[in-house]
Amino acid sequence: MDVELSQSHKALPASAALEVAVLLKVTPGGAGGATTTSVHAGWCLDTSGSMAAQSGVSTLSKLDALKAATQAALGVLERHGAMVTVSAFSDREQALCRREPLGAGGSRAVCGAVEALQCGGGTEARLALAPVLDALKPADHAARRLILVTDGQFNNSSIKPGRTLARAAGEAGIAVWAFATGVTYDEPYLRELVGLGAAGGLFHHIQSLTALGHVLEEEFNALAGSAGQALDVTLHPANGVTLLEVLRLVPTQVVVATGADGALREHLDVVDARGQAWVVRVRLDGKGAGQHALFHGTLRWREGEQPRSHTLEPVLEVLPPGAAVGAPNAAVASTVLMAHAAQATVMGNAALATHLYAAAGQTDLAQKLQALGTALPQGSDVARALRTQALGSTRLVALGSANVGNPVKGGTP
Repeated sequence: MDVELSQSHKALPASAALEVAVLLKVTPGGAGGATTTSVHAGWCLDTSGSMAAQSGVSTLSKLDALKAATQAALGVLERHGAMVTVSAFSDREQALCRREPLGAGGSRAVCGAVEALQCGGGTEARLALAPVLDALKPADHAARRLILVTDGQFNNSSIKPGRTLARAAGEAGIAVWAFATGVTYDEPYLRELVGLGAAGGLFHHIQSLTALGHVLEEEFNALAGSAGQALDVTLHPANGVTLLEVLRLVPTQVVVATGADGALREHLDVVDARGQAWVVRVRLDGKGAGQHALFHGTLRWREGEQPRSHTLEPVLEVLPPGAAVGAPNAAVASTVLMAHAAQATVMGNAALATHLYAAAGQTDLAQKLQALGTALPQGSDVARALRTQALGSTRLVALGSANVGNPVKGGTP
């Protein structure tokens, strides 16, 4: 792993409380010659009656568009030699395959089963989530993903079990990916399910299911194309220091909870080919002049059979009261502004988000927010897409990618 640590400030004048932001970035490499991550992708596909509606593109129904996107993604997974489990759900579960290895040509039979799907009935998601999760539980692949695609709200009988199953996925080290389209699904609930899963979860609003294949292709290529390195991260705040907030940025921005002792402990099954980044905001209380530790951190991973580690010991120099404050690190400041703008977007505070994006120099996102007004309504397709773009935008700045105002093909931010 290559590790880079940057601070918003390395020196500040003494005050009762001082805040500093730290940007931690890691990129994979040196994994003893390994070039491909083993992946098991478990799919839960919504085939309820609402999937017969038009997708909005050509004459395709939502189900037709879902079939095309899934079949394209299966082709990507075949190239990486992945394993798949696929179930569809409406009022009942329809098992298409269980733990199917996709060698050369191995996706044909699964694609044929997907093509034969028909829609009708309700949205009893638990009927597919449970068996797909069971198939994913054996830890025989470096990356395991529970993938849910839906356009509607779960039946009442699936809501509480959905939470239980997502929590069980998290406990088993399985990340949840949720892809939703339309405006009738419960966005906060699906985001909650993703958060209950393991690190690496992803929520993505898809304005058109024809774009789903492009999004999945990007995510699977980044995941399977990495060196397959797992990573353990621990950050213990120094005496008199509080970890105010920790945000993980890949594949999308999420808040990471600290433990009862105020420390951060994370396990990532794979650091994908894009790398990983965290924004860590800390507060120092009652510190006099001198150098003070912010936190004590350790990264642990393996390169081939060799265990590796990297120690993090960032410090802040506290200057005498009234000393001049230097300019903040531009990359860290921009990332923090973007992270807070994304949070404001999801919370529906378009005015604050617009101000923060403008301050970060992201005029395209600021203009999109202005065009929507201040409410960012739950029932707006455009607003839902913008929330997805906002939560994906921070990593592009943190990892040095191109203009976040222009998403890549298929709408992935």
